[in-house]
Amino acid sequence: QTVVLLLDNDTAGRAGTLNVYETLQGAGVRVLSGYYRDYWGDIKDPDGLSGIRLRKLFHSAVSVQEWASRVA
Repeated sequence: QTVVLLLDNDTAGRAGTLNVYETLQGAGVRVLSGYYRDYWGDIKDPDGLSGIRLRKLFHSAVSVQEWASRVA
């Protein structure tokens, strides 16, 4: 199974992404995260995206390790 995280693109959302990832690591699921900046710069949460953009974000999700290296 795969879980795609699309938490808010702010400090709390980034911390939450890492927290959820750590929680799910032992659950036997693959955890991916959307990376907003590839497409939409400073959008802070998925509520700010149209359906088409939300689907693009979902389908372009990367591993949490890759996501973390990009947001650092």
